[in-house]
Amino acid sequence: MSCKPCEWIEKSELIYEDEQVVALMADKPANFGHVIVMPKQHFTILEQVPDKIISHIGVVANKISIALFESLNIQGTNILIHNGVVAHQQYPHFMVHIIPRLENDGIELAWKSRQLSEEEMSTIELELTEGVKTEKAVIKTETPSQDSLKQGKKETEKLKQSNQTNYLIRQLERIP
Repeated sequence: MSCKPCEWIEKSELIYEDEQVVALMADKPANFGHVIVMPKQHFTILEQVPDKIISHIGVVANKISIALFESLNIQGTNILIHNGVVAHQQYPHFMVHIIPRLENDGIELAWKSRQLSEEEMSTIELELTEGVKTEKAVIKTETPSQDSLKQGKKETEKLKQSNQTNYLIRQLERIP
């Protein structure tokens, strides 16, 4: 089975690329400047993507959002993840959508809130709290050591130094 987003990585003109992620213009944009950020490695949904790559995607999405604000004079962005078919995920490849927004642009992302009873809210809160406790225990065991944090900082500095001549990187790192 072929993955259309994996093909995009190979064939598309990318606006950003590094060892882990790529960014490209959306093939079916919701608005002008709609950008997709996704991992190079194939992952179907968010829960499959390693935390390190998710963190990196967040940083890249933030930098691209800044570049969109500066270059297109937009008034806002929606940063969306369609996680699963029922959440309108079109392709079986995890991706983050960055959609530039202007006032009265006609894009509707609002939803009607649901009224839940106190009992329903309490039940959901209890179940979610227990689930988060389980995940919190996993997070504590995955916390990096001080040595690995220092090594990561050294690698980041090396990467910054090697990318100083890359125009796109410099543009993405600009602070508005």
